[in-house]
Amino acid sequence: MFEHPQNGRPIVVLVSRCFVIKDSRILAVQRSSTDSHYPSQWECPGGKLDAGQDLNGALEREVVEETGLLVSPIDTLAHYESKLIGGGGKYNGLPYLALFGLATVIGGTLKLSHEHDDANWCTYSELMGLHLTPETQKASIILEKRLREHGVV
Repeated sequence: MFEHPQNGRPIVVLVSRCFVIKDSRILAVQRSSTDSHYPSQWECPGGKLDAGQDLNGALEREVVEETGLLVSPIDTLAHYESKLIGGGGKYNGLPYLALFGLATVIGGTLKLSHEHDDANWCTYSELMGLHLTPETQKASIILEKRLREHGVV
């Protein structure tokens, strides 16, 4: 998120998400059942960019924070999704931009953060059978060909 210099409000909510690939499988993480936004739904690891952080840095940081895995980006911007945030929360009315990248695992051990209740290494068809967040479902469909190129589909 980047703040407006005069009022300190974020100009845009910028999120980096990652299709983490290992052994021809994709990592799906299940949002916490207590989360106010899409509780218990499945998604790709990711989160908001820090000010001054580039896409590679954000993608790598978010994956390690949420999963304990170290990744090497294949493509930091394979797909994007944008919308205006509704619902009356603190970001109401702001643009939301989710950037989806692809990366392979190069190290670490899977250990979930408090933000997620479960994780699953899925084939593409298994991933599509999960109750995915809307943005993850759309990105999965659009990126099917790219995932196939990496032996996942």
